[in-house]
Amino acid sequence: MTIISASYKTDIPAFYGDWFRARRMAGSCEVCNAWNGKTFRVSLRDENCSGFVFWTRNAKPFLAELDRTARTHPFVAQYTVTGYPRSLERSVVTTDAAALADTVAIQVEVSFLPIYKGQPLFANVDTFLREHGFAFHTMVGLESPPFRPLIKDADPNRGFALVIWSNALYFRDTTGFANLARENPDAVLKIAILAHELYGAFDPAAVALQHYGAAQHQGLATAYTRALTIADPTITAKK
Repeated sequence: MTIISASYKTDIPAFYGDWFRARRMAGSCEVCNAWNGKTFRVSLRDENCSGFVFWTRNAKPFLAELDRTARTHPFVAQYTVTGYPRSLERSVVTTDAAALADTVAIQVEVSFLPIYKGQPLFANVDTFLREHGFAFHTMVGLESPPFRPLIKDADPNRGFALVIWSNALYFRDTTGFANLARENPDAVLKIAILAHELYGAFDPAAVALQHYGAAQHQGLATAYTRALTIADPTITAKK
């Protein structure tokens, strides 16, 4: 079983969705090795794929294919937002606040020290997302390259204590879950699924299910909490 990366070399979701659908139906595709120019065949048959990673700057043309993929396989969409002017990138998503309207969770790469002039840092990103209804949850991975001349364990990429960048995880602010559950209950359910399945963030998942249950499915949060405490006796629930 293989995880298919589609693709780090080009933006398949934005520009080559029809090609991807055709190759999925055919059951395979040919890939060129960038180093030696030789091609090799990659199976895209359901039984040979355990999941997909889609790299894109605009998944909108690919949404129907993502829906089809979700019926048979898990997938992750690695979304890159650069903020370059339209004169350089004319086929990317809008990067203003309106693009966040239907977003329930964000994992965003953030820097703590500037690498280039005018670069937004974590504080800037955090302020922006909080102003638009998101709440910080945790950091996913920390990168700490060393300052020369000191190197640890002969690894030039292993740092000591200084953190340069990380991935910050945000969910919709829980204070807005009640309204969100009334207006868009599926969004709250998605938060619960993402929090539990991808990040092991059981607490926001439980809160989301409480509000989803109040609007759609009574008892769901209670069942979820009971299952957690059975699976891990160190977890307890207080009323």
